[in-house]
Amino acid sequence: MPPINDATKRDIRELVYEFFADECDVETESITDETDIIEELEGDSLMLLSLLRQVCSNYEISIELK
Repeated sequence: MPPINDATKRDIRELVYEFFADECDVETESITDETDIIEELEGDSLMLLSLLRQVCSNYEISIELK
C-alpha cells in the first residue's frame, strides 16, 4: 500500500463523515473528529465494519480482523 498523503486523509475523513451522516440520519456538518459515534449518533459496531469494508474496497487495502 502506498503512503497515505494529506489528500487521501481528507478523502477518507469525508467518506467517514458522509457514511455516518447517512447511516445515523444526521447532517454531515454536525459530525467532527471529536464526535462520539456510539454515544452521540447511536452508531454500532456493524456500521463500523461496513465502513471498514468500504474504505478497504475504495483504497485497495486489506485489514485482517481477528
